[in-house]
Amino acid sequence: MPLDVWIAFSYFIDFFQWLFMLNAEVMRAIAVNDTLAEKTAESIYYISGFLKYFSDVFRDTVNIVSANDTMMRYSVGIWQKVAGNATYVFGDDNANWGIAYIWRKSYECIQTGGYCQNQAPNLTYNALQFFKWMFAALAELGKKFSLIYT
Repeated sequence: MPLDVWIAFSYFIDFFQWLFMLNAEVMRAIAVNDTLAEKTAESIYYISGFLKYFSDVFRDTVNIVSANDTMMRYSVGIWQKVAGNATYVFGDDNANWGIAYIWRKSYECIQTGGYCQNQAPNLTYNALQFFKWMFAALAELGKKFSLIYT
């Protein structure tokens, strides 16, 4: 593969690594700060309420559409187009295009002998830091949920 393609994938890996680092810092801040943990737990509580309301509206809309043959045919046509476009964007099972292709090529890039192999240790470290702080933050949020739901 041409060198410029590998360089492009190295930039994608850099972006992904910085995303891990940003999210790790956010999770660390939530995990070590009681006030942030409490506010985050409250936000999750309110978002859950919104999602319940949204699901009720969605259920009612589905009932209306399914009761009308014309709307149902139109809806099926739309969803077939959405599914086709999603497959094009996200890629196929063999990862020949779309986001799946980017993931496959990025994985190949960090393998031994690949152009990006020197990025693999940092990417792994930052990903593990993110998961460590994510689980610490989730533990703190779990402690706060009992305060909110009582």
